[in-house]
Amino acid sequence: MQPAREWPGAAAAGDECFNRKAKDLRAIYHPDQAGHDPSFFLVKGRVERSKDSPDRVEHLLAGLAQLGLPVEMPQDFGMGPIAAVHSPEYLQYFTSAYDRW
Repeated sequence: MQPAREWPGAAAAGDECFNRKAKDLRAIYHPDQAGHDPSFFLVKGRVERSKDSPDRVEHLLAGLAQLGLPVEMPQDFGMGPIAAVHSPEYLQYFTSAYDRW
């Protein structure tokens, strides 16, 4: 994976455009996310090697710190907002989907 600063059209820290956009950036992180280390993911039905890893989390957090951007802990809003946009059947499906897979 190439660093974001190498992406075409990417703004660099210190650039006026970057500074304007970065001040509105909110980074949300919980330490439990460091345990997200899938061995694969699916792309159009094909198994691919996952790019997610605890190392990647550390790099992202270090980049945010280097830029002086704060990292917030997530808030738990309960099931209310989720139930407001998803059907009861959909929510029920996900209560046991992992076990059935």
